Parts: sequence; C-alpha cells; structure tokens
Amino acid sequence: MKKGFPWYIWVSGVLFVCVVLSLIIILNPFTPKSVIQADVLKCAIVDHLYDLQPNPEFIDRVTKEFEKIGFTVDVYRGDEITVDFYRQLPSHGYKLILFRVHAGLLENETGRGDKIWLFTNERYSRMRYYMMQLRDQVAAAAISLDNDPVFAVSSKFVADCMRYNFDNTVIINMGCAAFFNDDLADAFIARGASTYLGWDVSVGLSYVEKATMTLVEKLCSEEMTIAQAVASTMDEDGPDPNNNAFLKYYSPENADKTLRQIIK
Repeated sequence: MKKGFPWYIWVSGVLFVCVVLSLIIILNPFTPKSVIQADVLKCAIVDHLYDLQPNPEFIDRVTKEFEKIGFTVDVYRGDEITVDFYRQLPSHGYKLILFRVHAGLLENETGRGDKIWLFTNERYSRMRYYMMQLRDQVAAAAISLDNDPVFAVSSKFVADCMRYNFDNTVIINMGCAAFFNDDLADAFIARGASTYLGWDVSVGLSYVEKATMTLVEKLCSEEMTIAQAVASTMDEDGPDPNNNAFLKYYSPENADKTLRQIIK
C-alpha cells in the first residue's frame, strides 16, 4: 500500500495557499469593497487650496456646522492631497466629504477635454503612474502658467482606481466646473456615494466659498432637504456673477431627504 504525503505537508500547503490569497486581497488596490465602518460619524474637508489660497475662517465655520449634526471632522491640507490620498479616501468611512479643490476640464492636443479632473498637490512626473496616465486616470495639470504641473485625477480614476467603496457618502465639490458633465458625479455615485453636489462651470473662489457656506448652513442648521438646500442657496446667493455658474445636485434616491436622514 502506497503512503500519501505526511499530514504536516498537507497542512503546510493549505496554510501557504491561504496566506497567498489573503495577501492578494489585502494588497490589491482596486478591490471594490465597502470598508467596515466605525461607530463615529466622520466627515472630511479636503483643502487642496490651503497653500495657495488659505481661508481658515471658512474651514472653521463649515467645521462647526458639520459638528452641529454630530460629525467628527478631519481636515486634510496642502501636500497631503496626493494621488494615493484620493485612492485611499473611501477607506476612511466618511459620510460627508467637502472638496475645497481646484478642478476643471484640461486642454489636450485637440482642444478642451470632456473629463472633469480633481487636482492634487503632488508634483507631476511623466514616468510616475505611467499606466494610469495611459488610461486617462491621472494627468498633468497646472493651476496657471506660473505654477509647476501637478497630478490630477479623473472620473476614470474614481471608477477604476479608488480602494474600497464609499458608504452612502455625500460629496460637496467646490471645484470649478465640478458638474460641467455628469462623469464625475456618475463615478462617485457608482463608487457608493449617495449624493453629489457641484457647480456647472467655473466659479470664483470668494463666490463659491460664500455659496458653499450658505449651502452647508441650509443642510445642517436649518436641516433642509438636498433639493430645498440647493434651491434656497441659489435664491439667496444667485449664480456666480462672473461665469453664471449654477449649483447642481445628483441624488438618485435622496433629493427629498435631509443630510441627517441620508447619513443615518
């Protein structure tokens, strides 16, 4: 009678396979899973403009509004805003994210592109994130000719490269033309966000800060629904006076809910 492999060899083999599979799951940056949520209700303010155009008073005011409805607020500033920061953002379990970022459409060889891009503060390198550049997930971008180019991330990055999914998260995007097309809104919703709000064309910073503050007060202090808060903000502050930018929202199932109801 032939003998089989000793039992300890079988056990070692099974353990090895389990370890390899676990490492693949853990290290795979594109696994579209939902992160396990903590009991703390968390909100993030992504202040990409902190180094160039800081406004601590605005950050303090919106922070206090978010705290009124129970949020613990994390603020990310300046050089913290990198490609990997965006990639990891869903993994923190935020129920609301406010982007005070530079955003917009980028010029290419044939003219202005049709994707909306979120800027980082990570210096651009042609050889870094090479495959992501080929796939239009990241690209070089500059706020002005006087600024060095940095990486920006697209809706394709949100859809394909972010790690984990958002958990019914409300996204408020203050960037220019953040809702020029539907691509970024669609990508965030597909990635697990519940609501996306942004302006349809370029906005001046002083205007968008004032209008965003109004919007946040409507959502938090006055507990209006998403639809009511957007309409009331536009009634009170109007469109951007220079570019006629309008605040829009996409909230497939939550337009008639308050922020408190959505984040439960």
